[in-house]
Amino acid sequence: EALTAIQNKYNPPKHILDLTNHCLTNTYFIHNGQRYKQIEGAPMGSPLSPVIANLYMEHFETNALDKSEHKPKLWLRYVDDTFVIWPHGKEKLDNFLTHLNSLHPKIQFTMETE
Repeated sequence: EALTAIQNKYNPPKHILDLTNHCLTNTYFIHNGQRYKQIEGAPMGSPLSPVIANLYMEHFETNALDKSEHKPKLWLRYVDDTFVIWPHGKEKLDNFLTHLNSLHPKIQFTMETE
């Protein structure tokens, strides 16, 4: 999903996509003496992982906001935190959170209000 989002937005050269795909799909680690291949998500500890995560989340947020009936007045993200100004009331905010959490089974938002 992340590579598709990157390709659609930035259209990088094929060799860059191929190298990125190789880095994302050929990651191994050892736990308790057992070797494992990581088959999902960005590689643990890779310098590429935060970049890929940020690029994918940009795509996710754009898609989520485009599909939302009511939009925040302000949406800011820093790593895995968001700051939102919501002018539409509590009930519609709860609906917006439900909308966000329905878009991807592995990306789930929580909320604190002030």
